[in-house]
Amino acid sequence: MPTRGPSGTKAKLLLRQRLLCLAASSGHAASLDASLAQCGCALPSEVLDAAAAAGSLAGCERLLAEGCACAQPAFNAAAMSRHLTVLTLLLARGVHNSRLKPESVSAAAYGASRGGHADIISWLQAAHGYNPSRLELVKLAAEGGQAQLFELMMAQCPELSAPAQDDAGAGAGQQQGPGGQPAPPPGQQWDERRRRETRPDVLWRVVESCPVEVLRRHYDTLWPRRRPPLALALPATGAAAAGAGAGAGAGAGAGAGAGAARAGAGDDEFAGEDRIPDWHLCFLLSAAAGSRDWDAKLDFLVAAWGPSVAAQVLRGERGQLKLWDCGTVGGFTDFRQRLQRLRALGMPLGAREAEAAARAGHADVLAWLWDECGVPVDLSDGFLAEHVAGYGQAAGRVAFLQMLQQRGALFTVDHVALEAERLVSEEALRWLARACAGQQPAANGWSSAFANAARSGAGVDTLRALRDCGAETDLAAAAAGGSEQVLEWTAAEQVAERGGRPLQPLQDTDVLAIFDSGNTATLTWLWRHGLLRPGALPELQGVCTALTPYHFWRLQLWTRLQLLVTPSQRQFQTRREDGGGGESHGSVVTTAPAGHAPEPQPQQQEAHPPAPYAADCGADAASVAVRWSAVGEEVGRAARERAAARKQGTSDGYRRAAYLDELMLPNQLAWLEREGCERAVARLSLA
Repeated sequence: MPTRGPSGTKAKLLLRQRLLCLAASSGHAASLDASLAQCGCALPSEVLDAAAAAGSLAGCERLLAEGCACAQPAFNAAAMSRHLTVLTLLLARGVHNSRLKPESVSAAAYGASRGGHADIISWLQAAHGYNPSRLELVKLAAEGGQAQLFELMMAQCPELSAPAQDDAGAGAGQQQGPGGQPAPPPGQQWDERRRRETRPDVLWRVVESCPVEVLRRHYDTLWPRRRPPLALALPATGAAAAGAGAGAGAGAGAGAGAGAARAGAGDDEFAGEDRIPDWHLCFLLSAAAGSRDWDAKLDFLVAAWGPSVAAQVLRGERGQLKLWDCGTVGGFTDFRQRLQRLRALGMPLGAREAEAAARAGHADVLAWLWDECGVPVDLSDGFLAEHVAGYGQAAGRVAFLQMLQQRGALFTVDHVALEAERLVSEEALRWLARACAGQQPAANGWSSAFANAARSGAGVDTLRALRDCGAETDLAAAAAGGSEQVLEWTAAEQVAERGGRPLQPLQDTDVLAIFDSGNTATLTWLWRHGLLRPGALPELQGVCTALTPYHFWRLQLWTRLQLLVTPSQRQFQTRREDGGGGESHGSVVTTAPAGHAPEPQPQQQEAHPPAPYAADCGADAASVAVRWSAVGEEVGRAARERAAARKQGTSDGYRRAAYLDELMLPNQLAWLEREGCERAVARLSLA
């Protein structure tokens, strides 16, 4: 079924981009066709990523034909979801015979490892010459929580293999290493150092993402130091019990029992010159506290290290434990339960936890920390600005702000501006604006809030609420993140601010910012209403010089906007740039809101560009040919410069066609050819 919701250019830029991604992933050809025709935005690589993740072969084919960049996330997503036909298409059409192909194959292997698809990895090896590092595959599988693939790859990884001979059984009279344990033979010392450097990184990923049963099975193997056999580490009375625990093999309780039994005998691991680094303990404990089965993993680590060492880490006496960040905590529905458990294990709760709760928008956790845990209440301007304004989640956002206000928080216009810049919820922004209504900051903070909200894609209702508080409008900001509807309303409000006088074309710097946003709908609207001078667009030379496959949309946007220019507009622009005319009095946007009659206009001194431009107006055939020729010239020049720069950096240079890849991908070159840029294609293929 076609996608529902706001369509065309009436929705803000971010929503239009999301709808385009949704259409690409739907597998519905008509929905994608309609979205491409009506989205009014540039075609970012994230759209192809969405189609690849959903396995939409037809969607990927269509997007590649439109010149969409084939970035690494697309290969990653296709392989992670095991869409082999899509992955084959992307490698064949997106990066075929390209210097970007090796890293694209690696990205696919990354996704396959995180998805647990050993068959995709084997296919990449056989069909595309992928030669992976076993250790890297082990890390990726662990990071993705793919226990089966992790254990398969780990068995083939020499860096993680158990030593052929335990330290304690190396033989009497062998040289003693730190801690009184036998040192490895000289030929094995380098391998042992390598293992000690490798194991912590793998173990940290296992703790963070794999089930606790996997941690129990492999904890001893991945521990940074080789330990003596369990029977030698225990008193004689405990050897039998240890043997029984070891006999349980991969059982869940065996690893936990072994770790707990070693804790008493292995205190030297946490003391002396050769102790386990404190930062390693902090990493493991932080990973456990943030994992899915956090409770069981905390139990395991406390048993393995002993309560004393674990409490020292939690109290900050061993290293600097950093548990939370805003993105992680925001996904915890049980954040309070995690804090309660850590507190019971000895971790003091303080300002850091309160800041994390505030940034994640957990009102209940913040109230619990303040009311029951003795954490000092902080409602200072700095706390509100750094940890509240613009953070949190849309759900329950207003209630969270109300709770802070009831406890004495004094919100200001500066907080409104921050909330608008990092727009979480328009409803919350309107509430905050009403709470601060009547404030008169030294600088016009209300206008800053309006500009931030407009750039973030706020709708008319939100912008009107800020306007009612005293904000001045910002047409350029509305054009960067908004829709045609927002732009029309903002233009009418700005005409009223100017007493009915027509609007002037935007400044060049503002036009460049709108261009970089990729908001083609508002750029076209500005163009057709005389508010965007042709000369304000980026120069073609600059666009081509900075061209990369992932910025190809900028060249597409430049060509499409240039084709809107009529000969009369070009002639008018030439006269303006040559100084042949006086100041322009702007555009036809003279409609004032109800109750604001436009003032009479003075006699204009010169001709003005025709406006509004008809929807079907544009450059004639001769102008089209000239501009495509210019595109070909500049793309060819950029290609030659890239090739020369690469040859200067190598002894033997590159093969003749390889330099194309740094400018564009094969599907993008095909788009240029299809659009009629024959001279550009000829120059690129012959240079």
